[in-house]
Amino acid sequence: MQSYKIHVVSEHLKDRYPYLELPFRERLDKTEVYDAVFDRAIPKLVEILLMPNIEHYKYRDAFITLNEQVSHQENKDMMISEGLVGIASAYLQHKVVEIRREAVLLLGSLCSIKRGRDFLDETSYEGLKFMILDDNLQAREACQWAICRIVSGRDGVEQIVKSELVKDMISSFLKHAQENQVEEARYLIMLLESFLYVLQYDDGIQFFLKKNVVQRLNEMLKNEKNTYFDESLDCLSKIAVNFEGKEEIINHKVIDTASKYLESEEIKEIQYAVILIMNAAIHLEGKKQCTYVKNDFIITKLINLLTNDNYDFEGFMLRDIQQTLKNISELPDGFYQITKILANNVEKLNEVFGPSVILSLAQLLPKTSELARPPFLDEKKADEYKVYAKTICEFILKTPDDLALIIAFEDTVKIVEKIVVFLIYNSEQDEELFHMTMETLTKLCSADQSSLQTLQDYLKEYGDFYHPYTGVKLNDVVENYKDKTLLELLQGKY
Repeated sequence: MQSYKIHVVSEHLKDRYPYLELPFRERLDKTEVYDAVFDRAIPKLVEILLMPNIEHYKYRDAFITLNEQVSHQENKDMMISEGLVGIASAYLQHKVVEIRREAVLLLGSLCSIKRGRDFLDETSYEGLKFMILDDNLQAREACQWAICRIVSGRDGVEQIVKSELVKDMISSFLKHAQENQVEEARYLIMLLESFLYVLQYDDGIQFFLKKNVVQRLNEMLKNEKNTYFDESLDCLSKIAVNFEGKEEIINHKVIDTASKYLESEEIKEIQYAVILIMNAAIHLEGKKQCTYVKNDFIITKLINLLTNDNYDFEGFMLRDIQQTLKNISELPDGFYQITKILANNVEKLNEVFGPSVILSLAQLLPKTSELARPPFLDEKKADEYKVYAKTICEFILKTPDDLALIIAFEDTVKIVEKIVVFLIYNSEQDEELFHMTMETLTKLCSADQSSLQTLQDYLKEYGDFYHPYTGVKLNDVVENYKDKTLLELLQGKY
């Protein structure tokens, strides 16, 4: 039988092969950033950030490495679980700019989702307040980028409002917007974008009132060298939702500034200018600033936007323009200017005001008691009155379901009495108006006994007066018209 001998051998590889190096993981320097690998990477980097008194560049490199990985959703979730929201917040006031910049970038990435925002605390907001007022532009830009991610959710807006971080954001805006330097543009754009999130809510708007924000935004809009007009207009349009905001906008003549952007080539700038004017025009003084302008500039531009087919506006944009005109029209002079321009465009007039506009148009026509020589019109204003009368007739004759006809029976405005005088104008030039007036009177008197009685009384008193220029009498016009329906109605044959 073959003999054998038992050999006792160490289980450790280093005992058998003493010339071998230590295993890979045992050779690592705990403060080394770039040797952290695989699933150990994030915990390893967290461990480095928690180490006190190591070289600053290692903190910086740890944050850089984490920022390179945070775009992956699973990594982001793991980082939040590892407590990196709080760790990054602790570095926001670090004396080294690069470290606090990388820290706030990581914080912004983690807080782009609600789970990350739930870990924000007082330390986070104190750090953000410190950085938003930082003298270093790159640090401020990074901080503002992070704030934009935080306010992307309603809960984020609530948190920065509660922490009053908005006050520091406004202070930073007022300081750096005044400098008007090109290199500040990106920072200011991001700052304005974050303002827009805050201004969507009433509790956010309060921070912007009586803080010179409106004045500064207005100055920025006047500066043609700026490139962030749409953000400025959008901010002002949201401030104008608030009553005090409206007053501040009116006091600083922002409507006049915004009206220049109604001619912009950028659709966004037009859109926000319209919304701003629409909100401000709810206020009485806002209506006046829109109305009492040289050459009716604002109303004319709004109507051009409404009627010009060259603009490819979406439905909500057209509705905003229409609502702006409605708000302005609540001022009598504003309505007069709008109807004067739109009187020849019945379709658009109907879109803006609907058939009820005929009552307002009728009020623009003189009452019989207001005429110097009733029933005849002032010839200097006759052409203007003809436009209104023609529009009234067109509404009554062509509106579906006779809706305008029903409105015309309104007792407060006797439309029959207002338009009958236009039967005198039966020249070739006014032939269309003449026939439309006759048809309208026939339709009104056929449907309403009160209108018929009004016309009978009117013709009885004024029907035999000769027109000083044409020599025509109203009674003769009615009797000689080829369609005898109106005459027979007046004679009681129907």
